[in-house]
Amino acid sequence: DKLIQNLSLERLLSAVTILDVHKVIKIVGKMIERLEDSAKIHLSNNQRATLYVHISALIERLIRNDKPLEYAHVTDVEPRVQGLAQLRRALSEIETTYGVTVPEGELNYLYDIVFTD
Repeated sequence: DKLIQNLSLERLLSAVTILDVHKVIKIVGKMIERLEDSAKIHLSNNQRATLYVHISALIERLIRNDKPLEYAHVTDVEPRVQGLAQLRRALSEIETTYGVTVPEGELNYLYDIVFTD
């Protein structure tokens, strides 16, 4: 976990400009732990690194009111309901801390990172 955080931290330092990178790394790490516990899954190192970088950039985009990620609308939502709810709960501290709401497109993108091969 520490190796992934350190590698992610290096990548974030070059990408994130308005956030405290150490605070973001900590809160995203807690979010990943909550998600793994609630979904009873273990994310790969690649998935973890992707989440650290993507969620950090996502927070910054939302704070800046930048255009959200364009992601294909998912038509068959039913199989995703439980996973999307687990993601939403895991992201709640991030949303509260930064005063943002993760849009559905971003939520579906995160779902694909976490729950699809």
